[in-house]
Amino acid sequence: MNKTFFKIKSGHILRALFKSITVGIAAGLLAVGVVLLALKLSAIDLAVYYYIIIAVGTALAAGAVSFLFFKPNDRAVAKAVDDEYKLQEKVQTALEFENEQGAIVVMQREDANERIKSLPRHKPDFKKLWVFPLAFVLAAGVAVAGILTPLKQVQAEDDPYDRPPTRYEVLAMQELIENVESSNLGDDLKADTLVHLNVILDGLEEFDNVSDVMPDIENSITSISESFLSVKEYDKLAVKLLEQRFNELSDAAQSADGYKEFNLNSYDLVLSFESSVLELITAQVEPQVNTLRETYANLGSTEISAKIYEMSGRLQNTLSVLSQDGSSYKALTAFKNDMDEIRVKIVMGTADEAHMQHNIDLIFYDFEDRLIEALKEQSYTQGMGVFVVNRIKIIFGMPIDDDKHNDDAGNKEETPGIDPGDGDVSQGGIGDHDVVYGSDDMIYDPDTGKYVTYGELLNKYFAIVQEYLNGETLNDTQKEIARYYFEILFSGIKEAD
Repeated sequence: MNKTFFKIKSGHILRALFKSITVGIAAGLLAVGVVLLALKLSAIDLAVYYYIIIAVGTALAAGAVSFLFFKPNDRAVAKAVDDEYKLQEKVQTALEFENEQGAIVVMQREDANERIKSLPRHKPDFKKLWVFPLAFVLAAGVAVAGILTPLKQVQAEDDPYDRPPTRYEVLAMQELIENVESSNLGDDLKADTLVHLNVILDGLEEFDNVSDVMPDIENSITSISESFLSVKEYDKLAVKLLEQRFNELSDAAQSADGYKEFNLNSYDLVLSFESSVLELITAQVEPQVNTLRETYANLGSTEISAKIYEMSGRLQNTLSVLSQDGSSYKALTAFKNDMDEIRVKIVMGTADEAHMQHNIDLIFYDFEDRLIEALKEQSYTQGMGVFVVNRIKIIFGMPIDDDKHNDDAGNKEETPGIDPGDGDVSQGGIGDHDVVYGSDDMIYDPDTGKYVTYGELLNKYFAIVQEYLNGETLNDTQKEIARYYFEILFSGIKEAD
């Protein structure tokens, strides 16, 4: 084909290039606009260079693909020329037989070339190209909308700890420290716990905002929990003995979980638990040890030796999982050594046959006392651990993990003699209701983790206020107001007979 044809072809290629560039830019703008709108409405902010990457990447990809689609070949150009100038496929035929020889073919080709040369200069048909600028404008509009759309602001939840420490929190932490100091915890565990509690108290006195102290509070809760867990051995004892078919002692060891039956949120409850834990564990250990002891009754020395040998092996396996400093280890070791001594005497022929059963009974009685003391110590220790962690959480309004003692209404429990429902106001109060307070408002008692009538806490609150009344913090007018206020609260209303 002649040069005129290739000029025409170049024009078609330029139009294809214009289309692909327009499509690419439009696609890039559209992609940026859509991403901007989506992220801003989702309150997600990205750096500007991310959007530049999205725009350029999309434009290049879309432009390249669209150019491959729009780019014409020789056949397409020839057909376009024939259709536009109504040449009855002369250009297509000349192109088809371009490399053929023969008079007719040459004549036809020359005729086509002459017609192409005489064609007027091609002018772009903008009627067919308007859709591309329109697409560009629409895409640009989406991009502008994305740019101008403000980033959605997500309102941050109020931080309940973004406030100054309260006097109650300081006093409550001081009280908790006193509770731990007066407790029967082991010296090392007590000292470690006091270190963490004093860190919290120092933070409350040093910082003006509780949120600054929260990392120390959370770390202390974790560390205290891990410290108390590290001395918990009765669960290992129970599992190991159960694996060795030592069922009786396994059941007895599990009785040390008794602290779980108490909602240990106040030190009074800890003291209550401490006074009852001995009875609780003894009730489990005593019959189990007695059952084991009775298996040695009425046996000959040979049978007793074999039975001790078998039991000693199982106890050795159990001891391997316990800390040598733990009370469980010491109780089991003393028991094993005493029984092994009986067996050695039997083997050596030096055993006191007449008093053997009596001596075995004495060993079991001693073991019973040691085991009860060991389990009591561990159960009390775990109870104190639960109390300390619960008290810290209650003081700072943190959720308590174990809420089995609370109902689904947000730790609220009905108090006997009080109707918490709507309707007639019940005669709120305490005790036998000889004195009825002014209302039956329910308030949160941080010591028990329950909601109670405000009358039940008057003595406790007045004791706190009394410190201020005896001190110099309040002036005379303020002290008079406080005294008058509590006189009203304590006077109550005498219930008619």
